[in-house]
Amino acid sequence: MKKVFVAILSFYLSFAVAQNSDIQSTHYNVITTAVPLLDLVTMAGVNGVGDIGVVATDNNYSAGLVSNPALLSSDKLRFGFLATVKNQTPSMLSVIVPLSRKLQMAYLVNRNTFSLIFDVDSLGIDKHLQLKDSYHSLRAAYAINDKWSLGLGMKYYKSESATVTDNSYYRDLAAHGLCFDLGMNYRNTIFKNNTVDINYGIGASITNFGAKVSYNESPNKDFLPTDLNIGGIVSCQKIFDNDMKLDLSVLYQADKLLVPTNPERDSFGNITAGKDNNRSAFNALFTSFADAPDGAKEEFREIAHHIGTEVALHIKEKISLSLKAGAFFENKYKGDRHYQTVGLGAEVYGFKVDLSHVFSPTNFLLNNTNHLTVGYVMNI
Repeated sequence: MKKVFVAILSFYLSFAVAQNSDIQSTHYNVITTAVPLLDLVTMAGVNGVGDIGVVATDNNYSAGLVSNPALLSSDKLRFGFLATVKNQTPSMLSVIVPLSRKLQMAYLVNRNTFSLIFDVDSLGIDKHLQLKDSYHSLRAAYAINDKWSLGLGMKYYKSESATVTDNSYYRDLAAHGLCFDLGMNYRNTIFKNNTVDINYGIGASITNFGAKVSYNESPNKDFLPTDLNIGGIVSCQKIFDNDMKLDLSVLYQADKLLVPTNPERDSFGNITAGKDNNRSAFNALFTSFADAPDGAKEEFREIAHHIGTEVALHIKEKISLSLKAGAFFENKYKGDRHYQTVGLGAEVYGFKVDLSHVFSPTNFLLNNTNHLTVGYVMNI
């Protein structure tokens, strides 16, 4: 029973369920990781633009709480708190504290729970696989100048899974540890006059880097979902007068897991294509770009893509209203996840509200998920 349970858990931990029945086994090679909820975006403002968090609009600097920590930097002393509710369940609470005009700090606690039916017993009672992950994170962003910023984040995570029925709860697996986020952000102006301001930004981050983890002190250790994220943003602001401005932004982000690809093996367990995936997390940072059985073609398949857009209206620098949309695409041989997001946002004299919704044409695990983020942020 435990082998069956572990197999089911590993299958869902990747959040990658193949949707096409015609995928050949030689091509279907999904990378699985432990503690997958480290990779989930729980900020409604970020979720609304297709989960793009390596770059962000000025309205969406809170992306630094869950993705690229460099985005927290600001030329203002920014203090406040934000909280997220996911499908009517509290999910995230954060506090932003300035130490100086160049150094911004933040703390957040994040938790997520999912329940999946994986078996039905002889009495017709559903057995659920419940995944419960949480982490505490301390983050810092430093503005080198008005264009460049760097960020660092540290997370302490705890991951549990359990078998649940209507009248029983059995904890099966547990793991905990530390991981780190590192990011950079660059912003510059393309063109500016009295009525138009066009600027762009580039961001890069490595998230969830940490030692391999084992559940219940098992000798078999799994990789964390360590990601390389690279993205860009172009924003155009139309200035009507001193009291009203309209922004249009287009964003893009590419993700690649810095985790070994599973090699192909023969019936005796000998590797016939690819490289041995039994290596350290540090080694995988560099070798995961050239270890796929199908070579460079398969490495490019492992890149996931996000696109997003945001339109924001600013009134007297005190009121902002925004409309967001985005999409995520993954190669069909690497999990075939596809989903779209929409979002609404408002900020009135420092009080912030963001709402987002995820929908997918495929059987995506997070389909029809809603996020609501509320809070207050004051520029001192």
